[in-house]
Amino acid sequence: MAERTTQEMTDSRRRINRMKKALVTIALILVAASLILNVVLLIRVIHLDQTVRALLETSGQIFLL
Repeated sequence: MAERTTQEMTDSRRRINRMKKALVTIALILVAASLILNVVLLIRVIHLDQTVRALLETSGQIFLL
């Protein structure tokens, strides 16, 4: 078996570190996107709830929701 040179080992370590950074960056982007989408969904649900309540009040069907 041929031994690896110091330069090959250094290149391999750099490549591995780049892959680690890429994976961490992708994971952080996905977490941030999920958080943003959850906030947007919450806002839309609150708005929809207000719309439904307003429609029920105008139609005379007032329920305790």
